[in-house]
Amino acid sequence: MPYLPIIAAAICLLLVASVVWTTLRVGISPMPSSTRAIKAMIDLIPEDTSGPIIELGSGWGTLSLAIAKRRSDLKIIGYELSPIPWAWSRLVARIKRGATHLRRDFFTEDLSAATVVLCYLYPGAMSRISESPDLFSPGCVIISNTFRVPGWEPDAVIELGDLYSTQVYRYVVGQAHRQSTINQTG
Repeated sequence: MPYLPIIAAAICLLLVASVVWTTLRVGISPMPSSTRAIKAMIDLIPEDTSGPIIELGSGWGTLSLAIAKRRSDLKIIGYELSPIPWAWSRLVARIKRGATHLRRDFFTEDLSAATVVLCYLYPGAMSRISESPDLFSPGCVIISNTFRVPGWEPDAVIELGDLYSTQVYRYVVGQAHRQSTINQTG
């Protein structure tokens, strides 16, 4: 079996190359949200949410699966382009149930049914969101880890109190709000 280590190494190399290629193509690697950020994002979801929750750039599925565990009454959909994180999140979602993960470019999808949109994207994608007013329906809540939507005023900000002073922002599409800041420590 001298070929087994070579085959295993080749498979690992292909997996890594796939993630790197997608990272270069879309501009950011699939990076999971921290435990604190996941908690903050879940806390910012309105209690009366009844429609679909959509995660843009769902990566490895950690956020969407955490929400599905806490809010099993809701439809959770994650969009991810990178094939390896998407396949992983889909596999885990089949085991744990509660979230659907699609390998699609969310900018080409109809997201108008979303009541809550979650994202941990990069500044370029956040700019595209701010420039696409018809991407979401009025009243849709957008919750973003780390990166602001340029030109939009959040209605709430949670400061995570971590080493990087990470902030999580909540916006309501079509509404301008005065910013309130919530500090989270521990």
